[in-house]
Amino acid sequence: MKKGSWSLSRLTIVVVVALFFVPLLLAAVITGLAPGWLPWGTTNHGTLIVPPRAITADDLSPLGEGVAAPPQLLGKWTLVYLGVPPCEDICQQQLHKIRQVRLALGKDARRVQRLYLAGGGAPRRALDSVLEQYPGMGIAELPSRAQTAFSVDEDDSRSSSRIYIVDPMGYVMMYHSPELDGTALLKDVKRLLKASRIG
Repeated sequence: MKKGSWSLSRLTIVVVVALFFVPLLLAAVITGLAPGWLPWGTTNHGTLIVPPRAITADDLSPLGEGVAAPPQLLGKWTLVYLGVPPCEDICQQQLHKIRQVRLALGKDARRVQRLYLAGGGAPRRALDSVLEQYPGMGIAELPSRAQTAFSVDEDDSRSSSRIYIVDPMGYVMMYHSPELDGTALLKDVKRLLKASRIG
């Protein structure tokens, strides 16, 4: 083999090795020296609750004869809204958002249920109005002993108008503030359904 061709072969090997290792080295340097610069992050739109908080159907109280019984919280994803009847503008917007997101899931809608948690002493007329506008939605009361599962900061969970997501194991794991639109909620729910083998 000629000396020139040996040098060319050696140069080729060095270039190939460099093409492989330089990006890895660059990524390691960027991660170590400037982690805040990284362009990627979490892909969820809602806020994760860490650690998730457990809640069961036993934590919920039925709201009287003729009112939809609390759903079982195990085995399905649950979109939850906490409110104080009567259900006025922001409440109506959030319940409408929950309904439309579930409908937009198509065949996966069967994996998701809706739950309205009303404050204690809710007037029956207000509950009837919610049931009439949103048939098929579970309605229950959340006793004070169970409210900590939804308390994620100093804001009152009932007046925050958030939509909470409860996973099929009964854990409150994410919430959406009212500023987020239905598209953001739909994307998060679709992603969770895709990643989950249960529910």
